[in-house]
Amino acid sequence: MGDLPVAVGLVLAVAGLGFGLVLTERRVAFVGLLTAVLLFQNISVMALLRVGLVQAEGAQVLLAAKEVLLAAAVLALALRALPRLVVKGTVKRSWFTGVAIAWIMLVLLHAVASGPPWLPRLAGARAVVILPALFVLGYWLAPTEREMGRLVRVVFVVAGCLAVFGLVEAYVLPPSFWLSIGHEEYYQVKIGRPIQGALYGNMRYWLAGQPIRRVASLTGDPLISSYPMAFGLVLIAARYLQRRRFRYEHLLAALGVGAATLLTLSRGAVLSVAIALSLLLVAGRSRTLFALLTTTALTGMVVAATLFGQQLLRITSGAGHIDQLVEGLARGLQRPFGHGLGTAGSVATGVARSSGLGGVVLGGGDSYMGSLATQMGLPATLLFYALMIWVACRLYARFALALTVGLPHAWWYGATAAMLAGLVATSALNESGFGFVASGVTMVLAGALASPALAVPTVAKAHRGPARAEVVAGAG
Repeated sequence: MGDLPVAVGLVLAVAGLGFGLVLTERRVAFVGLLTAVLLFQNISVMALLRVGLVQAEGAQVLLAAKEVLLAAAVLALALRALPRLVVKGTVKRSWFTGVAIAWIMLVLLHAVASGPPWLPRLAGARAVVILPALFVLGYWLAPTEREMGRLVRVVFVVAGCLAVFGLVEAYVLPPSFWLSIGHEEYYQVKIGRPIQGALYGNMRYWLAGQPIRRVASLTGDPLISSYPMAFGLVLIAARYLQRRRFRYEHLLAALGVGAATLLTLSRGAVLSVAIALSLLLVAGRSRTLFALLTTTALTGMVVAATLFGQQLLRITSGAGHIDQLVEGLARGLQRPFGHGLGTAGSVATGVARSSGLGGVVLGGGDSYMGSLATQMGLPATLLFYALMIWVACRLYARFALALTVGLPHAWWYGATAAMLAGLVATSALNESGFGFVASGVTMVLAGALASPALAVPTVAKAHRGPARAEVVAGAG
């Protein structure tokens, strides 16, 4: 228990710093702080556990730093909105935030109504509200165009750092590196895995019976690290598709990040990039075609796994992903309101097992769609995916308009919308891409790009000229 006050103090210090940054409108600095917490929390906790500075309870507190930081930011934004509410009696409203908040309230109601004991139930609720909550955060942060450019650069820096460190730890440092800094102690705390002198299973990819080392990078998890790098790749590609000019340094960076992403052997991340780039190439400026293709990609994943799962397993591995999707949808159909939050999903099941509550687990974490259907039922699952596709399509509408009026940064909207669509489609067969660390920054940027502060003007040169531009209401 001696380490608990120290852990709580560190978390409160980080949250206090984030609160102050948001309150003083230092948006880029806040997102940078959030990104640093996401990238370094796992490896920091590993090291602290290894040297004995924290124990299991303290580690759990430190791992909650990102959620506490998010709560502190929302509180600061609420305090900033308070004077407007008091003076004018009104607050700014939007369909974007209204829908996201409605989903969060639905999840909270579901969490109160049913579920296993509170620890896994809370973990289950967190897993299905975190991405909409991050979208709302980005929307309320409402960065300026200049700040948005800096945030995009943050994504590039993150992708580059993950790629460089990932290649070094996988191919330069000795194989014992992760064990020496507390990899096993971390997973013992996180999911109750006993110490056994071996790396966690997903650090290796088994091909033809032979283990292949995967790039894990700063997060210590190949799957999680792959998605921020994937987003960086989509941003670079979208920039090139719009401007048709490639600098040599951009090409070298793209090759390095691409190689590191491939070497994570994360099929979900690679498929997300492939879907995102295909959408940018094929949909063009048509939001309707973008919506149709995104829905088709998601539906195709579900149909292929449901009808042809066994045939697919003859040419690829991943039985767990297919089984968890099919079984999860079946459970969601049998019980339209679900079995309760905390009965499926990697985070919730990890908490349940480490707490000795493994009996409440019905499904694993290999399919986000399957775990959501298990916990909340099929109707809620369909609603969630409809909302996510709607958000991506609204962003793509801004992209199309930005291209039409000639904004040089139109690619921000297109890349983010396409990456979000890729994440949505692949979440049918994986869960790792739909998490706080893996796609948290993507959702913050999606919310920021959807905000009125970055609504697309109708005049091509409005962003450069002194005159104020009229904003198309339909684009927001």
